[in-house]
Amino acid sequence: MLRLLAMVLICAIPLGAASAASDVPRIAPRPLASALEAMGAGRWEVAARLAARDGPAAADLVEWYRLRAGLGAPDEILGFLRRNDHWPGLDLLRRNSEAAMAGADFDTVLAFYDGYVPQTGTGALSAARARLARGRQGEAEAGIVMAWRTLDLTAA
Repeated sequence: MLRLLAMVLICAIPLGAASAASDVPRIAPRPLASALEAMGAGRWEVAARLAARDGPAAADLVEWYRLRAGLGAPDEILGFLRRNDHWPGLDLLRRNSEAAMAGADFDTVLAFYDGYVPQTGTGALSAARARLARGRQGEAEAGIVMAWRTLDLTAA
């Protein structure tokens, strides 16, 4: 009789533990999922902190979205472009970052436009000013003429 009672108790313990465990979610969401949610709400700093907990690729993904939204500082933009020159969607990131580059120092502006043609009037003027400041008058003039002929300057 004692053996039967012991067997019943031994068998009942795992069942109780299993039902208690089912009340708790099996897998907690990854930090990147929470970061994307914060990002969607415009909470970029929170999104960056959460993504960093998920690793460098997740952090870069959130930064990529933020920079594509035109929310980066010149040093952040250049740093991202240098680290991730192979990423998709960099033309949009660059285009949306041209306004931020207008306030940067001339060397930063020249580095940003190295191998990239400005897509906005603001960008064309910024690149021209930096080129003029560094004695590259011919390039500055050619860039302004190209912008005048090819860009929708009213949207700049």
